[in-house]
Amino acid sequence: MQITSEKQRSNFLDNIKCILIFLVVLGHFTFEVSNISPMASFLTVFLYSFHMPAFVFVSGYLSKSKNVNKLESILKLVVAYLFFMLPIVIYMAITKGESQIVTPYYSGWYFLALIAWRILTPFLSKFKGITPILFVVALLSGFIPDLGGNLVFAITKIITFFPFFMLGYKFKREKLENIVNKKSNLKKLFALLFFVLFGALFLISYQYLNLNINDLLPNTYETFTWKPPIVRLMFFIISMLFICFALTGVTNKKIPLITMIGRNTFSVYLIHRPITMVLGIFLPNFSQGVQLVLSLVFTIITVCLLGLDFVARPVNQFFTNCAKAFEGSLEKGKKVYRSVVCSVLCVMLVFPTVVALIPNKSTHQPKDEIYRVMSVETKAKFDNSFKLLFCGDLILLEDQVKSAYNSGIYDFTANFEYTKKYITSADFAIGILEGPMDKTQTYSTSNFDDGKELLLNYPEEWGLAIKDAGFDLLSTSNNHALDKGVEGVNNTIDALNNMGIDFAGTYKNDLDKQNNNVKIIENNGLKIAALTYTTCMNNVDIKDMLNGDLSYVTSMIVNKSNKYFKQIKNSIKLDFEKAKQQNPDLIVVIPHWGTQFEDKPDETQILWENIFKDFGADIILGDHTHSVQPVKLSAKSKTFTLYSPGNYANIYREHNGDCSSMVEVYIDKTTKQVIGGSIIPMWTASSLNGNYRPLPIYDILNNDTLAQTLTTYDLQRVEQAHKHITKNMLDKQLELNMIQQKYYFDENGFMRTKVADLEITNSMKQTQTYQLLSSANNVCFVGDSVTHGTKNGGVAWYEPLEHIVKGNTYNRGWGSATTKTLLQSHLAKIVNTNVDLFVIAIGTNDVRYRSSNCALTEQEYIKNLQKLKDSIIKNNTDAKFIFVAPWTSLDGDVVCKLSYQDKMKLNQKYTDALSVWTSNNNDCFVNPNIYIESVLKENIHQKYLLDYIHPNATQGVQLYSYAFFM
Repeated sequence: MQITSEKQRSNFLDNIKCILIFLVVLGHFTFEVSNISPMASFLTVFLYSFHMPAFVFVSGYLSKSKNVNKLESILKLVVAYLFFMLPIVIYMAITKGESQIVTPYYSGWYFLALIAWRILTPFLSKFKGITPILFVVALLSGFIPDLGGNLVFAITKIITFFPFFMLGYKFKREKLENIVNKKSNLKKLFALLFFVLFGALFLISYQYLNLNINDLLPNTYETFTWKPPIVRLMFFIISMLFICFALTGVTNKKIPLITMIGRNTFSVYLIHRPITMVLGIFLPNFSQGVQLVLSLVFTIITVCLLGLDFVARPVNQFFTNCAKAFEGSLEKGKKVYRSVVCSVLCVMLVFPTVVALIPNKSTHQPKDEIYRVMSVETKAKFDNSFKLLFCGDLILLEDQVKSAYNSGIYDFTANFEYTKKYITSADFAIGILEGPMDKTQTYSTSNFDDGKELLLNYPEEWGLAIKDAGFDLLSTSNNHALDKGVEGVNNTIDALNNMGIDFAGTYKNDLDKQNNNVKIIENNGLKIAALTYTTCMNNVDIKDMLNGDLSYVTSMIVNKSNKYFKQIKNSIKLDFEKAKQQNPDLIVVIPHWGTQFEDKPDETQILWENIFKDFGADIILGDHTHSVQPVKLSAKSKTFTLYSPGNYANIYREHNGDCSSMVEVYIDKTTKQVIGGSIIPMWTASSLNGNYRPLPIYDILNNDTLAQTLTTYDLQRVEQAHKHITKNMLDKQLELNMIQQKYYFDENGFMRTKVADLEITNSMKQTQTYQLLSSANNVCFVGDSVTHGTKNGGVAWYEPLEHIVKGNTYNRGWGSATTKTLLQSHLAKIVNTNVDLFVIAIGTNDVRYRSSNCALTEQEYIKNLQKLKDSIIKNNTDAKFIFVAPWTSLDGDVVCKLSYQDKMKLNQKYTDALSVWTSNNNDCFVNPNIYIESVLKENIHQKYLLDYIHPNATQGVQLYSYAFFM
């Protein structure tokens, strides 16, 4: 039997390819929910631990065929890469504003890799010992940061998987034929042995080396220690064992459907990824078990559909013809295929540039989402509650320590210059002292990811600065606690005690831990029990921490696959029982957990969150990831969970590490229950000659002295940070125009606070508008998107005026409304609003849109308003009216087809007509545009407007409300 032939296919290899492509697709489905499902996460890691190396090995073997190394074959891969990347490049250009043709997204890297391997392998294979050399290079390449995991040409992936391609390429045909043709019990025994070894080694690596998806993608090593290359080596060995199992365990028989799919893996690989991404959207809606079942079902359907001959053959033929058209061997249709490919290439090269050149009119526009408003009663309840503040890791890297040194002393006051007022205003503030504080040893010796060994240690002045900032309790349970050994732990404990700083988390001996592992806090009539844990410990054998000589130092939590998991879980259950014996009002858990720089909680965080909740935790305050992660209050259990607030101060901008927050927990003083929380978004600034400064973003925008120290580039980054923090923590991507000092939430999620009341002057009180507003019991505001608050989270232009009204205000505003649409679609809702006063601000869209839904002349405009007024009076004869001139709008109005001059002239005509009509009817007329335009003429527009017409949710609505009285 010939294993490979240009005319005859191998059932054996096709069967293997079918198995592997099935596992590739299944892995991509489970990957979509791996962050929220421990079961899916485990399966994803399992599949990624072998499926691509095995697939690469088979590809390398098949590359011995003369056909696959021809120019036509290389061109076919180039065309496949272009078509695979086309929709992604378009999507990235539109949504992200950037994309690179040489940056392979998702599965596209494999086409580039095959091109590189097929070009290089025939030459490199001639060198003796090339395969082991490539394996060594693959292990060492992870130490080169500039390669990256998914950067230009996916170089890291190409280098890492190259040895498997070379291994397959050099695997002798005769040897494979001998293995395949051999039929014996010994072969079956070897297959079983390889499978057992493969499975056992995977489980060992998963449990003891914490094998995860980041190790298998693969990327540049996260830390420059011995562990990452060991993990990659185990990855290679696991893959080799699976390849051996596949070679000895897969049949050479032709199997219906399976063999056919294996023959058609090109079409399956090319098309499957968008399918997994689209269908993967629905998977999070189901339980873990159903997710896996659906992943399996979706995989079967996807692979079978794309692997059938009637789908695969035309796909394969199309790309073959495209390649032949450029290679020169296609006789008919050559120009058509060339044109198609050239068009795809042109779109990929030109489209991102075109998108970048189009003025982005929506840069400062938030989503058209109306946010829930915090009631006056809720705000008062939060303000009068017990406030527990928590911030992330109080960590000092090498440069931070050195930057604080001046004239023989360390000064860290700058670190707390703008946060101290928030910390001291809390009833109780908790921080994480990540690392020892031992003046007898060398201070921090690395800045992370700089090639140095990262060992943290801080001067005692750091502790004094923390105390002065207002922190009441520090958790010392973290992965850096033993960076200076047991001596460092003991000296840190002594230093904290000497400084009078309360702490919890590390202990000198078993008795110390037994007596103090439950920290009791009594403050303002509230009794809180605090428990501290960490998921890891650097530079120490984990066995010593869990069940050995160092188990007294702190308390650990582990992932579910760890053999000590049940023991640890039972131990922690006893901690909770011990805490409950103290009859606390609340139990607070402070876990040091999570995957560094990840925006979402990992499976271990979710696992232990549920365990803590089951054991009775009321508040969970996590940290360690150096990134902001979600915060929530469970509606069912009322448990407050913060996965991570980010570092207190961090400058790893490439990981969004400069984004952080302080988090407040609000506890009702009477019921002793958590009623909500808030986040205080911060951005870390770092001057060339100074230290890291965490700056509350609200202060950046409202403190003129602070603003003068920052550049416009800084402000751009602050805007990005604000979006990142609010999106990841609150699941609401808020724009800077929504800026609040604190963003509040309860069990129903985020709720915005009302805009500050406009300060009413004596001159305002003399106006007719004030007299009408203040004398009305209830007021209805009618208008378009400016009234509705469509573009700024639901903040209507009049919100700063609501305090003037005795009773209720009713919003009857609609996005894109005109006088005509109010009459056609919304009249009943307006007329049936039972109020004393109607404030009607409509007309700007009649001027701007110039469509059949508009009043196209000033006469028709007044006619529509008369109909509106008559309909209201018919139902409410005592109603009074204030009519507001059509809102002004700026140049650059993308909606309006008129020139700016013509638009403003027409707007003035409508305004003049409204002024005359209201005067004739003895109605109140207001033209705020004169004052608004005078302010905009002298100031930066973005200070007040989102775009060409909509006021922002802070100073913009204040301006419009003020102008209402001018």
